[in-house]
Amino acid sequence: MIFVDRTLATVPASLTQKGGRARTETLRAILLYRLAANANQTLNFSAYKAADVKKQIKKLFNGKCAYCEARLVTVTTGDIEHFRPKGGYGPDGQVVKPGYYWLAAKWENLLLSCSNCNRKNTFELVGIGEKVTGKMNQFPLSDDQFRLKTPTCDFAAEERVRYLIDPCAEDPILFLYFKPNGLIKSKKINRIENPKGAHTIDICALQRKDLVDDRALLITKIKAQMKSVQNCITLQSNLGIGTNQLVDNMVHQEVTKLKAFLDPNEPFLSVARQFIGPFLFKVIGIRV
Repeated sequence: MIFVDRTLATVPASLTQKGGRARTETLRAILLYRLAANANQTLNFSAYKAADVKKQIKKLFNGKCAYCEARLVTVTTGDIEHFRPKGGYGPDGQVVKPGYYWLAAKWENLLLSCSNCNRKNTFELVGIGEKVTGKMNQFPLSDDQFRLKTPTCDFAAEERVRYLIDPCAEDPILFLYFKPNGLIKSKKINRIENPKGAHTIDICALQRKDLVDDRALLITKIKAQMKSVQNCITLQSNLGIGTNQLVDNMVHQEVTKLKAFLDPNEPFLSVARQFIGPFLFKVIGIRV
């Protein structure tokens, strides 16, 4: 999970078009749900599925899941996920309606997600075993009295008690880190596990065995390339920098290979950054 700067992508025109489907659906929902008696009525939203939305969301997240960073476009287009759920909120079987209906076509509320992170399923979680989980309509807060119920409620107040990491609003590196075996962990604050990281890992099933295995394999490859870089630098140091062009070229080539893991299009970029960044700064003094 990495920070994604939403300002780098253009807001899809269909979401802001005057008289367009997005505005029409939003107004219809606001008018319906302003009456408490209509809370359990269901509305269908489709504006967020427009072609230009799909194009921009894919571009923004480089074709990867916003939560687990697995590459999507080679096997599936992925889900356009509502960070704040549009139809209702809460765990399966306890969903409270209506949801954040006025955000159904809001660009800032849309993410690209894989079906495993976004939908309920039974997963094999490392260290836990089989568990039914997936984000679905979950959006936990530390204090539900600040839950947004209407478009005019205090958004900032809810943001302060949000328990799910928003990769477009904050840097996940503040809450999460990876172990060499591929496990993802919540960082601790004053020796106490950070609840935002812990909830995100649990709700999005980020400890899925296939994810842990893929991350562990990537870390193994990164460490092997780091060793190649270190060996070349040691040789260069023994000979003297600039005294052997062949060795200097070898260092450059091996560092370039290592940096390839940091390509924005690569899956699990957060893993690569965690392990490669400190290493390159230590051995050659560059920040990446």
